[in-house]
Amino acid sequence: FPVCFSSEEVTEELVNNPQYLVTETEDGAFEVEDLYDPTIELFATESDITFYFFTPENQKSGFKIKESQLKDIVRLTGFNISRETLVVIHGWQNNRESPVNDYIKNAALRKHNINVIVADWSPIAKRNYVTAQRSVVRVGNYIGDFLIRLDNELDHRLNRITIVGHSLG
Repeated sequence: FPVCFSSEEVTEELVNNPQYLVTETEDGAFEVEDLYDPTIELFATESDITFYFFTPENQKSGFKIKESQLKDIVRLTGFNISRETLVVIHGWQNNRESPVNDYIKNAALRKHNINVIVADWSPIAKRNYVTAQRSVVRVGNYIGDFLIRLDNELDHRLNRITIVGHSLG
């Protein structure tokens, strides 16, 4: 986890060392993360990732779905299997309500008759950068498994899905 330093403690040698990521916090302190820390947890579970479904008929609030509810998405969300689907994945320190997600989702729904799924992995993305970065493959695999289940269980073909990611997304 990041260690906090005051501005007097952060040296040029520390800032220029590629082993560390130095970021300034809102209160003017500095967080230093060791990019090579082997103890960082790598994970992605249903409690870490939530999917929000939007359609042209429901562009504002979206329907919150966990992976275990996949078989019920048509009934719960209005998801249309015959439509193309856009999946939007946010980046580090973001969540489903991040402006970039809204911009992409809203632009797509204004111009196209599609489903949009916003994948929210903020419980991991809100952690320190190293944990989030090292979890990207597992988060991607989790989302990919969800999309494969859409194909296998609901017959929504993978070639009808486009994925847009921002930053670590």
